[in-house]
Amino acid sequence: MRELFNQDRPMSPGLIRSGVQALGLLLAAAAFVVVFYSLWTIFSGHVIPGILQATAGLGLLLALYLIVRLLGEGVMALHRLNDRMTVLSNELAAQRTKGAEAEPAQATPTKKRRAAAKKASSTVTETETPADTDA
Repeated sequence: MRELFNQDRPMSPGLIRSGVQALGLLLAAAAFVVVFYSLWTIFSGHVIPGILQATAGLGLLLALYLIVRLLGEGVMALHRLNDRMTVLSNELAAQRTKGAEAEPAQATPTKKRRAAAKKASSTVTETETPADTDA
């Protein structure tokens, strides 16, 4: 997720937490309405439907709040992981450039094998045909 006005920066965990709390307040207001409506139904003489309305409404709102809160926690964990990975990649890049400056152009085993193969392929005699050599 990115900030609304600056798309280059990710959202801060505090901003995500504030959004979850605002949605929690909205769901609490909806729960108040559900409880008021179910009490109205109970006092109008319909006890069983009123109890069912209260339990279903509160259960649904609680489930929505828990889902949003868990998703918010997951986003914050992903942001922390992204920050750690960025720091780690910067440190590795700094070590790689520092190592490249300190040890200029050492011959690695791969480079040695390539040089030996190139030397061996250049020593092919004129009597051999390309089919006789191993490619």
